[in-house]
Amino acid sequence: MDKCESDGWLKRSANHRALVHAITALSAPYLSDSDMEHVDAGHGNRDFMSSTLLLRHSLAKARTMSCQTSDQPQVITIQMNLCLSLRELLVASSMRAWLYCGLAIRQAQALRMRMEYNQRHDLQQQEIRRRTFWACIIMDRLVALCTFRTQTIDPGLVTIHLPASDVAFAFGHHSYGPRLDELGASPGYKTSSGSLIALPDGQPLNLRSYWIKTTVLWGYILSDYVDYGRRNFTLPPLEGPYGDHSRAIQNWCATLPVEMRWSEANLRAHRSLGQAALFAEMHILLAHARFLVQHEYLPQIHEPATATHHRPSADIPLVPGYDRAGIAFTHVDDLVIQVCVDGAFEVVDLMRVVQANNVQCTIGMGVALVTACSVLLWVVDCSRQATRGVPFDHIDHTRAEQSISYLLSVLDSGFPRHWRLSKTWASSIRLLNRFYQAHYHSVTQSETAVESSGDIDTDIAADRREDDGGEQRSTMLQIGDGLPDISMIPDGLYYKARLITGLSMEMPDLLYRKFLRQQMQPPRETRTETAATSEDAATVAETITEMPSTDDSTADFWPLDLDVMLEVDFAFLTSLDVDNDPATWTTIHGEN
Repeated sequence: MDKCESDGWLKRSANHRALVHAITALSAPYLSDSDMEHVDAGHGNRDFMSSTLLLRHSLAKARTMSCQTSDQPQVITIQMNLCLSLRELLVASSMRAWLYCGLAIRQAQALRMRMEYNQRHDLQQQEIRRRTFWACIIMDRLVALCTFRTQTIDPGLVTIHLPASDVAFAFGHHSYGPRLDELGASPGYKTSSGSLIALPDGQPLNLRSYWIKTTVLWGYILSDYVDYGRRNFTLPPLEGPYGDHSRAIQNWCATLPVEMRWSEANLRAHRSLGQAALFAEMHILLAHARFLVQHEYLPQIHEPATATHHRPSADIPLVPGYDRAGIAFTHVDDLVIQVCVDGAFEVVDLMRVVQANNVQCTIGMGVALVTACSVLLWVVDCSRQATRGVPFDHIDHTRAEQSISYLLSVLDSGFPRHWRLSKTWASSIRLLNRFYQAHYHSVTQSETAVESSGDIDTDIAADRREDDGGEQRSTMLQIGDGLPDISMIPDGLYYKARLITGLSMEMPDLLYRKFLRQQMQPPRETRTETAATSEDAATVAETITEMPSTDDSTADFWPLDLDVMLEVDFAFLTSLDVDNDPATWTTIHGEN
């Protein structure tokens, strides 16, 4: 704030002040009490004695300006909305992250920033516009995966240059990077526009450009996973669009120059330039892309579908037990298992090196850790039964258990404390572990491969109060309006596991209760179809009533706000036809 005041930024325009407030809201949680003694809010006073007060003030100002300038697209307002989107994503406010990112993208598209229409501006402004639009593309991919929604920008239609080197940008040199399809191609290669590449010799390597292209290629894999997934693919893995995208990743890895390939020496070199996080994230995303889609093809024990759970829909396979490509969910593919297990262990190994070198964790690293944990949980909990006795001597179950514990420790404490997003990821992994334990080992209260972390509830509840400034969310997602009806999820472990990991940011409490419902039901094989429906409600009601009120099985799952929990519990109880009586309510939630 003091720097912006001395440079005259706060006197330029209201939009510049709004950007400063957005940046302040994003960075305030990193400030200590001693730092606050030197913070000026831009009004000549020093009334902000804590970072929480500064956060509340700046966040309210930035949100207000975002609303007021929603129909006034400018580069400065685009940057402001990107900062707000990132801030909301870090605190696991998925809806707001999606909306702010969408507003930034629409404003950038309104200015046609995906094309080089900026020649009338000076060189520095041209570069600022390029970097701003590439930031929109990066945020589009991160928010889409974290919120399990569709990406907005098609990189194939983007024709602007990649960012210039930071040195050239800082000193205003006439320099710009190659276009997306030019990076990594040899001279003489014909681009999608039909032009031949003739880049000057000796052009400095720019890690940021390689990181952007890696994220774009990774984004294609994300689209295959989020928008389609196994439930909608009509071709086997490695065929069709996903096969093309997978081969593009392999070709890209093969073209990386020596300076951009993974090694501890290169990591230390990039760390000396302040780019270690970008370098590490780039390689973790490359490893993640190799098995993100394929991990959905890990075999699972199939539960037979019943008429009460299956309804005709484009999202549900026509034949129970099979996907749309005609592959059984129980099918064992040696190559898929090998790729997924090797990919998960590669992510673990990369992460150990990253932490050993004290490199800051990023969102891209976090999403890769979640997928790696999912694969390793399958190894520990499911692989022996799901593969029907097929020996897999190359799978190290002990190493998998140790890796799960390590990755969860990273999610719990390796990310900044105020990143509620990482705690949400950790909770979804613990929930998935208990879910697998219940279905593969018939365990309701068990010692699992995942150790619980008892202070997660307290930490996140405190973070929520601080980050939201004591306010309630203005718009709540509800079942049918933003949240899927979990009673419509088909039977079969694939669909349920996908639900747990895909919607962890938006409905953690609801997912936990869905898990309880499935866990408490007796095995389907012991029930007749006619009795199943009538027994479900009675079984759950009886079991819930018998649960001790001091049970701490929910210690790993952060609670939603009270009004959300009321809506969730009402939907859960009414879907089971269980009377919402005071005794049951007290048993679930306690006296308070």
